[in-house]
Amino acid sequence: MDGKVGRVYIGCGQKGEQAARRDALERAGRERLRNLAAEIEQAEKAHLEALERPLNDLEAVCGLLMAVAMELAGYHKPKRWKWRRRRGS
Repeated sequence: MDGKVGRVYIGCGQKGEQAARRDALERAGRERLRNLAAEIEQAEKAHLEALERPLNDLEAVCGLLMAVAMELAGYHKPKRWKWRRRRGS
């Protein structure tokens, strides 16, 4: 059907029942694959978050250390803008 969704009449009786069972099995297989893919994606996301957590903590500590160093060097950050030398320093 060239990739289009459509219906094909198989008939009733044994031939129709076999087609219905085959369709149900295919549907169940696709559902299992979707569920498995979602589980894998969720596990990968949790793994990446666990890897990123220490880096995020390190980034926060480095930001605080830099801010302290800049303040001690006589700089300030007006309205969360760029670091500037304080006047008179």
